[in-house]
Amino acid sequence: MAEFFFRLAMALLIAVGCIVLGYCLRAMENREQQSDSNDELYRPTPPVESGAVRRQEELIARLRGEKEGLIDGLIRAYDLSESIDEARMHIWRELDCVGVKYFQPVENDVVDPSKHVQVGTTATDRSSLVGRVATTPRLGWRDQHGVLRQADVTVWVADSPYSERWDS
Repeated sequence: MAEFFFRLAMALLIAVGCIVLGYCLRAMENREQQSDSNDELYRPTPPVESGAVRRQEELIARLRGEKEGLIDGLIRAYDLSESIDEARMHIWRELDCVGVKYFQPVENDVVDPSKHVQVGTTATDRSSLVGRVATTPRLGWRDQHGVLRQADVTVWVADSPYSERWDS
């Protein structure tokens, strides 16, 4: 019974954290869109380099950095909430709202270092599979600009007759 309440408390804690992070991401996205629309309105006239303009650019750069940090935090929360489906679904929706999508490499696809990180190997006797994706223990994440986090994959390797353990 205590385990049930602990799981419920953890699910609620993760859900509340995700709601707060999602709210912050949306607020930052709105600020960024307003800044972009303001830039387009004033684009015909060359901007005058002043202290106010420089401070505004620094603020925008800082907000973009904070947004990336919040997205990274949501991705990590998704990884940690493995056993709580409701929390994972909520996190996935929040990330989707800001344009962050997960991707899962296709089994037996060629390993691409820009999208995959090899975390293990699996032996095979089929030479055509060597160097290809065997399984995906952890999803990858991307947005419109590219890969945010590479997917963890295990890779097929050639089975060796010497790889078996010999018990004496």
